[in-house]
Amino acid sequence: MGNPILFREELADVVTSDEQLKRILKSEDSEDLLTWNLFALLAKSKDQDCHRWLLDLLSCAFPENDRDWVSFLGFNVSNQVQLYFWRGRRNREFYPPKERNEWQRNEMLASNIKLFRDRASKGGWLEGPTEVDVLIETHGALIFIEAKYLSDIDYKTAYDLHRDQIIRNIDVGTYQAAKQGKRFFFILLTPEFYKHDRFYWFKMDLYQRSPATIKEKLPYRAAEWGGQHPLNFEEVSSLLGWILWRDVFKLAERVQQEEKVVEGEEWQAVAEDFQRKGLV
Repeated sequence: MGNPILFREELADVVTSDEQLKRILKSEDSEDLLTWNLFALLAKSKDQDCHRWLLDLLSCAFPENDRDWVSFLGFNVSNQVQLYFWRGRRNREFYPPKERNEWQRNEMLASNIKLFRDRASKGGWLEGPTEVDVLIETHGALIFIEAKYLSDIDYKTAYDLHRDQIIRNIDVGTYQAAKQGKRFFFILLTPEFYKHDRFYWFKMDLYQRSPATIKEKLPYRAAEWGGQHPLNFEEVSSLLGWILWRDVFKLAERVQQEEKVVEGEEWQAVAEDFQRKGLV
């Protein structure tokens, strides 16, 4: 029977590879399938009231934050919101800061691991571009969403045994946002049933509580390092949010009920898929 997929023809134009498309079509535990079905529907919303679904998404991800999200997002007159899927790897645009490459090279050259020293001596980029599951962009904000279903975050990169996926997104995302004069948000999207049993729970809790830990992980982004885009680590920490699949599902369900974006049978199939997977 296959997985229920909304906007199938559009999906084929968005995926980064035939392998990714095959996983979405066939895999029962595909995070990409869940991501696409909800956010592609939200992207179809014609709601011009400052894209209410986005404001509500931020309210869910930052429940204790009383900011005026409309002004904080920098909505312009047309309230434009752009949404992209799996951005950054195929077009190779989301590389880490150059300061990161310089710092990592020095660390690797001083390492007791010969493989690291040999690689560092060859030059070039020591870390590839980051792929963002969902990228939301407004006039004043860049929002990275990392979606997890049954999997955990990566705890390392090829040449850095302590560079977990969350700190990597923070580093790359704040760098990209700073170059555009925007604020950066990172939102982790997960099931409720794994929230306290995964490595991502430990890391998110740590980075949300401790701006100093982010600074320890990203020393080259501190003002005293002298780089082009130093960080306010307290603000970075305050803009790390967490949201559950059921919360995003409710937002998509509301858009569907109000705007009838897809046929009722199509949405029902998606809803049953989320129920079967224990996400709503």
